[in-house]
Amino acid sequence: MLADEFAEDDPRREIVRQVLEQIARLDKTATDLLCFGRPSHPEFSWVDINALVKKTLFFVVQHPEASNIHRVKELTRDLPPVWVDEKQIQQVLFNVIINAIQAMKSGGTLLIETDAVTREDGQFVRVTITDTGKGIAPEELERIFVPFHTTKTQGTGLGLPISRQLMEHHGGSIKVKSQIGEGTTFTIELPVLSEQLRKEVNSAQA
Repeated sequence: MLADEFAEDDPRREIVRQVLEQIARLDKTATDLLCFGRPSHPEFSWVDINALVKKTLFFVVQHPEASNIHRVKELTRDLPPVWVDEKQIQQVLFNVIINAIQAMKSGGTLLIETDAVTREDGQFVRVTITDTGKGIAPEELERIFVPFHTTKTQGTGLGLPISRQLMEHHGGSIKVKSQIGEGTTFTIELPVLSEQLRKEVNSAQA
């Protein structure tokens, strides 16, 4: 409201803009602290991970730092649905994708892939997010999920710890590999319910 009182060429508009930016930064810090200290109770539903990736990318492309990023999607068709809290998993995807974009300040390629993998411990839907940024040094890689550790001037250092916390609450995992000068890949895996469990969940919902 204060900004609207000033003409477009009034230098005070720039001051108000900077104030609003700092308010937004403080708001994000407070929200991150609350999310980390007291995560909201998950609301589970069947989610198509490919649809969620597309929805998340729609919001990401609005980010000013995404304008010079080439985006590539390689999404495997007919993936089994996952029983998750859609908003929480979208938060994980958003955190990782924004980090990838910010790692490519001079431009680059963002590759997002989905597939299904079966191991001895079950079947999982997997999302890999790869950037062509500068990469992460080994000593930084060891601390990337440590709360409040950040290399950003305005970061809270909670985005990735929150992401790991949310993945663990879903019985999934988030891992990272990086090579200096080549880029970074995050791997997100969510468990697929067995056919028997899926029937039980569907029966309970009916």
